[in-house]
Amino acid sequence: MRGRLAARLPGYMAPSSFVSLDALPLTSNGKIDRDALGRVPGIPLPRRSQARKPQTDAEAALYSIWADILGTSAISRDDSFFAIGGDSMRGMLFEAARNPDASTYHVVSATGVTSARGLSEQDVRAALWRLAEDNVALRMSFDLLHYQRPMQIVHRLPELRLVYLDVSALGGQEQEQRISDVFVEEQARRFTEHDCPLWRMACVQVSPQAAEVMLVHHHAILDGWSVARFFDQFTAALSGRPYHAAPASINEAAVRLEEEAVLSARDNDFWRSQAEIWAQLPVSRRAEAGERVGSSPRKRTSARRSAKR
Repeated sequence: MRGRLAARLPGYMAPSSFVSLDALPLTSNGKIDRDALGRVPGIPLPRRSQARKPQTDAEAALYSIWADILGTSAISRDDSFFAIGGDSMRGMLFEAARNPDASTYHVVSATGVTSARGLSEQDVRAALWRLAEDNVALRMSFDLLHYQRPMQIVHRLPELRLVYLDVSALGGQEQEQRISDVFVEEQARRFTEHDCPLWRMACVQVSPQAAEVMLVHHHAILDGWSVARFFDQFTAALSGRPYHAAPASINEAAVRLEEEAVLSARDNDFWRSQAEIWAQLPVSRRAEAGERVGSSPRKRTSARRSAKR
């Protein structure tokens, strides 16, 4: 069945697991209960007598990672990751497990904050608790094994992880060295798919009114725009000012719209037509050679943000 569907559908639309039901679960209003569908386990992949076993140490390591992420040992060395249950979220975790020293999905963003009324560890903790209450991404974990599809699980309030260091008594050069040391340490402390929350903060206080703060997070929960929004809300919370927090229902609506778009023939026809246009665009010789155009080495930057009251 999987092979026949793969021959007719684009790769991203081919199902990776199948579920047999006598009837679709319904809500009290007679509509399909999508939450109940998400809790139905998929049919396990059958064990194949002719599965090709790993032949090298590298293949054995990849086999172990795939088995752990996909929750099955029915894997052959010529299998496609996506054909046997993989998806983009599992692929992200696979890449992180394959190369735990890489920083592809481990992000450390630093900025400076000031507060006219003064800073303390208690103030920082109170601001972070407020952000965690208002932003579901900061209370999110992932379950890739126990449901038909990867699930984002929103918790009430996870453990708050904060490293707080006061170096205000040190000189300028010593402060910079301590900030750099903390930055390197936070880069080295990786997250795993089992962690909750998938973010933490390091705060280095350099004066009674100023600190360097570092938001450390897994890319699965925050992107560049979200990080900027986090720091804006953080400085507002430090000063006790109100800020706009998006209602949690927006996230649910976004998921519903994405699911509808994936199943929409009209949407798929539109994006195929766009892909055909993009395929005709000229590509520079530098890009064809694999050179990144307009890129520069990543540096730690610090933009001072004010939390005035």
